Amino acid sequence: MTRDSQRTPFHNRPGQAFVELALMLPILLLLIAGMVEVVFAFNDYLQMLDGARNGARDSADLNPYPNAESAYDSIKDCDSTNNFFRRTACSTQRFLLPVDIEVEPPTLAGNTCIPSTDAEHYTNDIVISIFTTAIVDEGSGPELRVQRFNDADWNGGDPHLDEDNEEDNDIGWSFVMDQYTSPQMRGMCSAFDLEADISPLLLGSSDVSNAAPNSGYLLVEVFYRHYQLFDVPAFGDVIANPIPLHAYAIFLLSAAEPTATPEP
Repeated sequence: MTRDSQRTPFHNRPGQAFVELALMLPILLLLIAGMVEVVFAFNDYLQMLDGARNGARDSADLNPYPNAESAYDSIKDCDSTNNFFRRTACSTQRFLLPVDIEVEPPTLAGNTCIPSTDAEHYTNDIVISIFTTAIVDEGSGPELRVQRFNDADWNGGDPHLDEDNEEDNDIGWSFVMDQYTSPQMRGMCSAFDLEADISPLLLGSSDVSNAAPNSGYLLVEVFYRHYQLFDVPAFGDVIANPIPLHAYAIFLLSAAEPTATPEP
């Protein structure tokens, strides 16, 4: 027997398995950490979706602008307020548990909301909007009209909804902007554009003959900053930390259905 025949084959040499494990272990740990991060983020998203649905469903039978001055209070306490928008946001926040979506004190002061595309200033928030669809005829034939409202008001015994002013970046009722008023802090804008998103979503067609009858809708949106569980530095170049999550629900709101304007 020669000396070469007595040598241990290369693939059976002691320590080779440990070298291979040392090379592969970081990659395996990154893959496992990545899967865990995705699972936790997706679980939070599902909880946000359930919270938005339950919050919208809980308010779908309420009147957003009742004929009672007490319904337009400025009480911040969730257990005492009668304000439709604030009650909807408080109800949504309760249904979000166990996801802790406490509204964080924002760092931006101002009277305008933060666009949902602004990842740098993205903050936890609950945004409420009311939409109405109606068939109107202003002399050029019937056409579809979608209006968006972000608050209700009581003015001399005349309850009404306040229409959005997108030109002033006043898009949706923000829980953050309602809670932090001294000084006024900036909350999130609705992620839905009236013309690009809402009209096609609610109407589906520009053909008046295919349009649904006059209707009212309640939109509840939840914005959440999901912080990574492990905060692995290697993920920072691929996945933002915190991860901006957004979930929403739309329900019919019969009390907001527009009524026909009587002819003179």
